[in-house]
Amino acid sequence: MFRSAFLKDDQPDAVATRPFRVLLAEDTAVNQFLTARLLEHAGMDVTVVANGREAVDAVLRKPFDLILMDMQMPELDGVAASEEIRRRERGRRTPIVAMTARTRDEDRARCRLAGMDGFLTKPLTPEQLEETLRNLPSVGPWDGTPSTIGVNFEKDLDDVEDLFRATCAESMQAIQRAAATGDAAALESAAHSLKGAASCLGRDRLAGLLYELERMGAKCRLDNARPVLQLLDAEIARVLR
Repeated sequence: MFRSAFLKDDQPDAVATRPFRVLLAEDTAVNQFLTARLLEHAGMDVTVVANGREAVDAVLRKPFDLILMDMQMPELDGVAASEEIRRRERGRRTPIVAMTARTRDEDRARCRLAGMDGFLTKPLTPEQLEETLRNLPSVGPWDGTPSTIGVNFEKDLDDVEDLFRATCAESMQAIQRAAATGDAAALESAAHSLKGAASCLGRDRLAGLLYELERMGAKCRLDNARPVLQLLDAEIARVLR
């Protein structure tokens, strides 16, 4: 159990052992579910929000011991949300850890400039999460082991699969609509969202196809999207079978 950074050493043990409060800002339902389960199995109290604007609003409503912030989200991305939180902070500085599938040096530099304190590469693993938390001195000591952070995948499998199917259906509608209308930004966003869910569940070929569409959207080059979309349809059908 974490010892809260809000608590002082002379406070009673009953107060000092209150749940460690984590704000999880993540826009993909599958990633929300699995990351929240990792934290809850470690005895943490988790609040989940779906975008950076909701993250800023949540911090204004109540204090947290740690913020896990996805970098790419709608409304307000993780970098902009972290900058806003830092501007509004009064007194104690809440640790913010970035979560992203990207590992580029420029992304890490952007996180540091925005006032973030750490960097997690998705999909998260118990060992990676534990190591990151140990390296945040303002969070407090971690007395557990990697085995205390985990998900009961057999118990949660049905829920994960249902979420993944729903995410596939919703994201594919958005991808096809964006490709049909030539909306490069919408294509990039929808492909990125589904790619995160696919990567988290080890659907590597599916994630690779979505990465190609994401790049096309980012570069505003949709001329060659149709062949990738056909491969994507077939791969999703195979995965869901």
